[in-house]
Amino acid sequence: MATYEVSDGTSWDTIEAADDAAAIAAAEAWLRDGDWPDEETVYLSAAVMRDGEEIGTVEVTLPPRTPACVRGHDHDWQRPVEVVGGLRENPGVHGSGGGVKVTEVCRHCGRRQHTDTWATDPRTGQQGVERVWYGEPDETTLAWVETQQDADG
Repeated sequence: MATYEVSDGTSWDTIEAADDAAAIAAAEAWLRDGDWPDEETVYLSAAVMRDGEEIGTVEVTLPPRTPACVRGHDHDWQRPVEVVGGLRENPGVHGSGGGVKVTEVCRHCGRRQHTDTWATDPRTGQQGVERVWYGEPDETTLAWVETQQDADG
């Protein structure tokens, strides 16, 4: 067993591993197990070092935690043009560089789900990665939810 160091640039730890490949795998698990914000997609990377020399880098993309819906419902994501904007033929979709930004609203709780298909990975500057985040219900989405409940009877 050898001792390795792993650092994401703001924190670090030591890990014991049988070889470099096992150290890389342990570093990925270390990143995944960290205390990261879970409201939006998080892009992480860490350097793995042995005896002060970098042996590799691990990168992890963690999707956001989907917030719970109301009263035990699963989210039912919809794109009502009067709430999310856009064209009637393609509501909630707006161009964004080489991709699109899509906004959907849950018909049960009014929470918004945003997806950007042309986001930038802050680790590398690469564009074209997907980023997802959630917005709280607001007056507009809650008013629309009421119309959906009325329609359901």
